[in-house]
Amino acid sequence: MARRRHHDGLSAQQVSNYLSNSGRCPVCGSGNIEGSHMEADCDSAWQNVTCQDCEANWDDIYRLVGVELQTENAGVPPWLSRI
Repeated sequence: MARRRHHDGLSAQQVSNYLSNSGRCPVCGSGNIEGSHMEADCDSAWQNVTCQDCEANWDDIYRLVGVELQTENAGVPPWLSRI
């Protein structure tokens, strides 16, 4: 399923600023932003975010960048812990 793009008019500088400080609206700089529930597909997840001040609407996009096995085999199936 293709994700909607809510605010295509962001400049490269706005995107860069937002990625280094994602707690603020990339359009107006307000910290008054709210995220909805997370959605995911096989290799990424996203969350719709809205600025409560300027009403800009965008998706935060997340990608899998690593994996860490939990300590003491927590959550590991018994057959896997014997390997």
